[in-house]
Amino acid sequence: AVTTFDKHPAKPGESLHVTVEMTPKESGMFDETIMVKCNTEQSITLKIRGQAI
Repeated sequence: AVTTFDKHPAKPGESLHVTVEMTPKESGMFDETIMVKCNTEQSITLKIRGQAI
C-alpha cells in the first residue's frame, strides 16, 4: 500500500486527508489493515476490503 497524507498538524476541528493506494499482487478479494498514528491517546485502525480485477 502507498499512503499520502497532510503533513501539517491539525488544528482543533480541522480535518486532514489520508489517501491509501492498494496494489494487490493477485486478482480476487483482499483485506488490508492500515494503522493511523496521531497525537491522541489511541491510534486509528482502518480496515480496507476490496476486489482486485
